[in-house]
Order: sequence, then structure tokens, then C-alpha cells
Amino acid sequence: MKMKAPNFRTEDAERQYWATHSAAEFIDALPAVEIEIVAPRRRRERIALSADALRAIKTIARHRKMPYQRLMQTWLLERLQTETLGVTAR
Repeated sequence: MKMKAPNFRTEDAERQYWATHSAAEFIDALPAVEIEIVAPRRRRERIALSADALRAIKTIARHRKMPYQRLMQTWLLERLQTETLGVTAR
């Protein structure tokens, strides 16, 4: 049996209702929705770094508790954003 969520006169009444009821009770009354999730295309690229630079990056990544590749990607994207903003501001 499809249950419909009641209409509420106030937000407080709605808040009290949902504090004691589960939205799962109304799942069958919800319309089906199709979504398409498109992941951004990614390409692997190689860059040459000195052993010292790579060691330093790995050390920083370890302190931040993250993979060193993600740290490098974050830095590159941050710099790209800075450079892009700098170009558009001129």
C-alpha cells in the first residue's frame, strides 16, 4: 500500500513528525527517477621529478595522511585555478 506523506501546517509540526517516522514508509509513493552519472575523463601523464622532490612530496603526503599522487593532483589543480584566475583578471 502506498502511503502519502501528510501535509503540515508548520515546520515545527513537520519536524516533530519526521523525528518519529521514517521516510522509508513512503518509499513506494515516490516517483522513479533515472539519473546518469558521468565521471570526468581522466588521462594518466608522466612527469619526471628528482628523487629528493618525490621523497619530500611523499613525506608531506604521509603527514597529511593522504596518497602522494592525490597530494600532487591537488597542488596541480590549485595552481591551475590560481593561474587561470590570474589570466582572466588581466
